[in-house]
Amino acid sequence: MEQRETYPLNELFLFKVYQTRQDYINDHPKVITMPEDEWYTSNIPEKSWYDPAALMALEDDLPYKVFIYDVAEVVNGKPVVNKMALPAFIAARINIPKKEATNEVPPEMAGKIVPVPIRELSPDEGLELGTFGVIRVFNKRVREELAEQKETFTVKDRQMLRELYTMVKESLGR
Repeated sequence: MEQRETYPLNELFLFKVYQTRQDYINDHPKVITMPEDEWYTSNIPEKSWYDPAALMALEDDLPYKVFIYDVAEVVNGKPVVNKMALPAFIAARINIPKKEATNEVPPEMAGKIVPVPIRELSPDEGLELGTFGVIRVFNKRVREELAEQKETFTVKDRQMLRELYTMVKESLGR
């Protein structure tokens, strides 16, 4: 597998994310006849993923690690991973309102979306803010290897190359 220096946060997600009901139906064709109240309950936050093992869980509340997209959750310039407990009956189901576009959010649900659980970071991984404040994962080992491989010329290197060029040019009589 190709080792990359950075990659999107969604590569840490433990579960598949379904942006729309149609996305879910595409993966689960038998649910096309699911009643509206099983698709979406307005008194719980929108949830676009489900934990297939949640129904078999012995605990009432299941612990997950999540990243909550909030500026307040950035400490010393680095994003913070939080813990979240979710009732098993909620973890086991999706809660997707009817919407036409993937980024459409019903007014009553604005800011009320259950974050997708993420896996533990490996010792080589870290989280950082990328361009435009987008959180991304970086691989420390790959970053170090790339830094070692970089062959950048400094001002002194360029000056030395110019002097060598001049010396060679003069020795050839040009």
